[in-house]
Amino acid sequence: MLTRMMVRLNTVRVSQHSRLQAAPSSSASSLVAACLVVAASLLTGCDKAITDTDIQDISLSDVQHLTDEAKAKSKPELVLLMDPRRPADFYAGHIPQAKNVQIDEFQSQDSRQGRIPAYEKYGTLVVYGFDPASSLAKALVKRLLANDYKEVYWFRGGIKEWMESGLPLEKGKREDLTPR
Repeated sequence: MLTRMMVRLNTVRVSQHSRLQAAPSSSASSLVAACLVVAASLLTGCDKAITDTDIQDISLSDVQHLTDEAKAKSKPELVLLMDPRRPADFYAGHIPQAKNVQIDEFQSQDSRQGRIPAYEKYGTLVVYGFDPASSLAKALVKRLLANDYKEVYWFRGGIKEWMESGLPLEKGKREDLTPR
């Protein structure tokens, strides 16, 4: 459709069987350029193209250091551990102080449109899933980055690495856990 509009702007019909190309004026060129910009933004949105190379990993020892520092300084806002697994899996066992965050809480991948004010106060966001194959955790990291959150990391080893290292888990039903 856009191509047809451009052809109509730049083409004058002389007869049913032949066409003559008209020289585009600067105002017609400007109009075409403006139409292209509008069409491109409508078709693709203003998303940032976040790829796997934009994701920064964080090690188990760094996650421990961040959580220990937040606890020692009594400043829980230094780091938020985000677990995008199903609520049933989360409540069966998760890294202490983590919050169960579903990706659909972020309405859009469009920059700043999907931001949640409650997460703005955290200096560092660490996302983890079950293990390195957790596509949901990777998708949440990308969504956070697309929404201009800074200091976002993926704890690739996830809860599996945490458990294999003998570290404790929090468990309980939703009503047993205090909101974070």
